[in-house]
Amino acid sequence: MKRDKLKYWILPVLALAFIASILLTVFKASTIQSRVEKHQVTLRSLGKLNEELNLLRQDISHIDVMDTEQLQQEFAQPICKRCIPPQLLGKITLFLSNLDVNTSKREVAKFYQLTNELIQQENQKLYEDTLSLKDQWILVGVLSIIACFFALLSSILYVQNLNKNRILNETNIKLNEAHYEMERSVSAKIAFLNMLSHEIRTPLNAVIGLTNIITTEKSTDQQAKNLDLLKFSSESLLSLINDVLDFGKIEAGKLVLEDREFNLKKLLTKIIGSLEPNANAKNLSLQLEYDNTIPNQVITDPTRISQILFNLIMNGIKFTHSGSITLRVERVGPQEEKVPVKFSVMDTGIGIEPSKIGAIFSQFVQATTDTPRLYGGSGLGLGITQKLINLLGGEIEVNSELQKGSTFYFTLNLKCGAEKLQIIKPETKELDGKLKTGRVLLVEDNRINRLIISKYLQGINCEVEFAENGLIALQKIEPDYYDLILMDLQMPELDGYSTAEKIRLKYSEQELPIIAISATSGHMLQRDYRESGINDFLPKPVDHSELINKVLKYL
Repeated sequence: MKRDKLKYWILPVLALAFIASILLTVFKASTIQSRVEKHQVTLRSLGKLNEELNLLRQDISHIDVMDTEQLQQEFAQPICKRCIPPQLLGKITLFLSNLDVNTSKREVAKFYQLTNELIQQENQKLYEDTLSLKDQWILVGVLSIIACFFALLSSILYVQNLNKNRILNETNIKLNEAHYEMERSVSAKIAFLNMLSHEIRTPLNAVIGLTNIITTEKSTDQQAKNLDLLKFSSESLLSLINDVLDFGKIEAGKLVLEDREFNLKKLLTKIIGSLEPNANAKNLSLQLEYDNTIPNQVITDPTRISQILFNLIMNGIKFTHSGSITLRVERVGPQEEKVPVKFSVMDTGIGIEPSKIGAIFSQFVQATTDTPRLYGGSGLGLGITQKLINLLGGEIEVNSELQKGSTFYFTLNLKCGAEKLQIIKPETKELDGKLKTGRVLLVEDNRINRLIISKYLQGINCEVEFAENGLIALQKIEPDYYDLILMDLQMPELDGYSTAEKIRLKYSEQELPIIAISATSGHMLQRDYRESGINDFLPKPVDHSELINKVLKYL
């Protein structure tokens, strides 16, 4: 780049330098030309005097026809004064003024000899100056050719640069247009994913929620077994949907990580507990090996940690027919502001061929062509897992041996959180003669979601009232008092964002907390819910324990 810039300015500078040299050479040549002209005038005057003296030397009587005054005027010219030494010029002038018939031939011969010497000297000077003048004009010609060459080369490069800049500008315009089209395409893709997320998660929320509710009620063994199968199938469908949506978000560059403080051991225990039924169904042992030197509280994205480990453990369960799956979590370095934690998922399954290890992290690719038929799956899980680990600052690696098992492991530098944990115990109060935790307004347009969430809340003695949209919610808030609002973000008439903004005009976040509920993931919402004054967020399908924990937190 520097060389390209150098050639654009050095050539014009060289051309200007040679033009300046030409001007100096022309000035020098003009000075020499002036000297040549002076020599020529002096030689002409000396030649006339020499001719007259030659005739006088032969015959003194020739003086009668000599024009002595004209000869005196010739030597009185300024040019002759500058070329002939003053002493000699004085002698010549004196000799011409005293010249008459009485002048001896010897004296004439003496001056004849003097003029001959002067003529020889002037001829020598004229010869030297003529050669020098010729050299100067040749130098002017050479310098002119070189200056023209550099000027022409500069012009060619300038034109090339103009063309290059024009092409670059046209390319930039096309790239900007392509970037704009890409942004439009990405925005349309994100909008489609938001809509797809909402439309799929809403009915799925009903399936999973109703299944959870029914399992708590009295049922026969066969019904309980069928409900477990229904719950497993719906959760598998939710996992696939999450993978597809996350894949789209990652490809669009719109996946945003959320740093939150949480208890790592508690989270891992919960993951193991939720997957134990899947392992038990295949008579597999699912174990957690946890290094207790790891701080209890860490700061990162717990949702993504859960998703990564869920994918890896489910992958181990899927490809293991007998034996065990072990989640090992250990500290592998000193604890400072961050602690390096290594996560390993080990199974005793079918293993992976060494030549296939690199391919298993590609989207829609599995180790063998019959894997989807024998074990199911879309081939998205490991690809998304790898991308999520990369986003968290780690690299996933694999050790595997056919028919002996595989180990997937990665290391993350986790920020250390506060060690003191506060256990929130809900206060209860007497309302209408019954023991209640709090009064909650559920703003939700979907009837099934209202049924499921209210069932969850009734389990902790919450009094629940409903509003089908934001307008109805605002009407209910005016005369009545509520401890908490659970509000869907996508609703007819008045959405959750606008409703929250209107509520915040009268009530602060401490006076009336609002928890948003949406089928769209928190980092894919059209705008940040916090800007509208919403305290917290819950994704759909609503997790029972997460809902209860957040409700109790704000009550």
